[in-house]
Amino acid sequence: MEELIAGAYKLAGFSSVIITPKSGDHGRDVIATSPDGYTVRILDQAKKYGPDKVVGYDAIRAFIMVLDADRATRGFLTTTGIKRSGELARGAGP
Repeated sequence: MEELIAGAYKLAGFSSVIITPKSGDHGRDVIATSPDGYTVRILDQAKKYGPDKVVGYDAIRAFIMVLDADRATRGFLTTTGIKRSGELARGAGP
C-alpha cells in the first residue's frame, strides 16, 4: 500500500517522496516534500486492516504526536479498514 501512496504523491508533483523502512519508521510510512523543499511536508501512515477493523483513538493520537514532532504541515492516515464518523475530529482534540 505504501508504494501506491508514494506513487500518488509523485504524480502530484512532490519532488521528494520517501517510503520508510518497515520497522523503526516512528509512524511515518511515506514522507513527501514539495518541490521547493520546505513549504509542504506531508507524512502518511498506512494501516493495513481488515474490512471490519476500525482505526482507533490511540493510533490517531500517536500519529498526531508524530506530525507535531516531525513538524509536518499535513498528515494523512490511510487505511484499508473503516473509520467511525467523527473519529478524527475526536482524536485531534476536545
